[in-house]
Amino acid sequence: MNLNDEKGTDPTVEAIVEMFPEDFLRNTARESGLVIRERKIDPVILFWVLTLGFGVRFLSTIRGLKRKY
Repeated sequence: MNLNDEKGTDPTVEAIVEMFPEDFLRNTARESGLVIRERKIDPVILFWVLTLGFGVRFLSTIRGLKRKY
């Protein structure tokens, strides 16, 4: 795995983060009605947990999602 020497992150991860910037995710969550006001659940964290957790590790239960979040 090639890591970026400056930040120590995988270039693939950097590319994915650039595709879905935090401001875009927050605005989309607000516009779609997912978030009316931010309190306990951060829409950005929820997005990444669902995307990476189910997409890569195939969490199959809500209990697994809860442990991951």
